[in-house]
Amino acid sequence: MAGELWTRNARDLAAMIARGETTSTAVIEAHLDRIATVNPSLNAVVVVLTDDALKAAAEADRAVAAGQTLPPAKRSRRCTVCHSRLRTISTWRASPRRTACQRSPAP
Repeated sequence: MAGELWTRNARDLAAMIARGETTSTAVIEAHLDRIATVNPSLNAVVVVLTDDALKAAAEADRAVAAGQTLPPAKRSRRCTVCHSRLRTISTWRASPRRTACQRSPAP
C-alpha cells in the first residue's frame, strides 16, 4: 500500500487516514521516497524538509490516535517564490480569475 500512496490525491489520503487504513507518517514516507527516486533527474524539489515533514506527520498520527479530528488543510495564500500575500485578479483568458503574486504585473 505504501508504494502507491504518492499517487493518491489529498482528499483520498485524508479519508484513508481517518479510516485508519494508513498513517500520516506512511504518506510522508511514500512521498519522500518518490522525491528521492525522481528528483535527481528532475531537480524539481530544491529543499526537502524531511525532518519537519516527519515531525508534523508524527504529531498528526498522535492526534488521530488520541481520537482528535484533524483540521482541514489550509491553502497557502503566499507566493512560493517571494512569499508575499497572493491576491485574486481578473484576467481576460479562459479562467475569469486567478491568483497572482502582488509583485507580478497584472495581465
